[in-house]
Amino acid sequence: MTSTSDADEAASLTQDRMIAAFARAASTIAWEGSLQVVLDKLAEEVLIASRANACAITLVSRFGNSVDLVGAAGYPAGYLDRANEALALGAPLISLQAYRSRVHITQNVVSTLESDARFEPYAEMVREAGWTTLVTVPLIVREERVGVLTALYTDEHEP
Repeated sequence: MTSTSDADEAASLTQDRMIAAFARAASTIAWEGSLQVVLDKLAEEVLIASRANACAITLVSRFGNSVDLVGAAGYPAGYLDRANEALALGAPLISLQAYRSRVHITQNVVSTLESDARFEPYAEMVREAGWTTLVTVPLIVREERVGVLTALYTDEHEP
């Protein structure tokens, strides 16, 4: 049984980790000119703050019909190409569902892959990485949807 002080200390450490990560990301934003570099750094900081295993920051076109992976950290080589193959097959991207609904979504990745053959192009890669849970959060600026932040977790690092 965990005492209240242990829980408070854990919450404080988590908050400190998140503040430090966002301070480092803000520093990068202040000094770097490239949006790609800034968003890659932000994705790296999300990994640190959230203990996720992979993170992507995706911008979505104003009409919601095209997707660009802009910032990423923790993904194996070739992941984006395979994800685009799945998209071309009509795989329903969970991140686009979050974008359209303006609601964060947490989903079991394994059951999604097993239930829909359109995800096959990158199913093996996901299994090899050990990802089991996906969390995707819409990014909203001044009441306008601009994209999503998606994090993937293994069983060892649940969200």
